[in-house]
Amino acid sequence: MYKNEYTRIQNIKENTKTPALVISEITKILKKRNIKILSISQSSEEEQKGTFVITAEGKFKNIMLALSEMENSFLPMNISYIYIKGNSENLKVKMSVFIWDI
Repeated sequence: MYKNEYTRIQNIKENTKTPALVISEITKILKKRNIKILSISQSSEEEQKGTFVITAEGKFKNIMLALSEMENSFLPMNISYIYIKGNSENLKVKMSVFIWDI
């Protein structure tokens, strides 16, 4: 791991300690990309602590760009699945289950 990458990861860990901060950052990133947030919830089970389920709707390109930006902002990140619906002319993506481990 490069020194600047190590510093970036340490910075992320220090600045993302609370679920409220994570939700705030996720919301900013999704809204910036014109992604409609339908719901955000956090798992209440102890073994799933830090898991966020996000249901959002938007253009495929915007969802992928937002996911990339989130991955660069927070580590680690795991995606359970993304449900894609639409045709080639008007492709929309609905993130049905999005898992975020802090």
